[in-house]
Amino acid sequence: MVTELPLTTQISDQELEENIKTFAVFDKAFQYPCHTQSVERMIRLVSEASGKVFGQDARDGYIKAKLESKKELPEYNTKSQYVPAKK
Repeated sequence: MVTELPLTTQISDQELEENIKTFAVFDKAFQYPCHTQSVERMIRLVSEASGKVFGQDARDGYIKAKLESKKELPEYNTKSQYVPAKK
């Protein structure tokens, strides 16, 4: 399966061909947040899934199950909520 890069999805084919011919810098491409913390988290999750299961469907299921299980975990806003109270 061949898919288009996320950095070029907002650029028309004609504009892309012109940029390739003139070696222009893709200004629109640099507006795409590809190095955010959430992207890095997903890269780690996909890498983990690739090491644990075989096949695209199995990997997809593993990732969806992992994300769903994280939704069930409690969310802490402060450190005092995370640390259990001393008895």
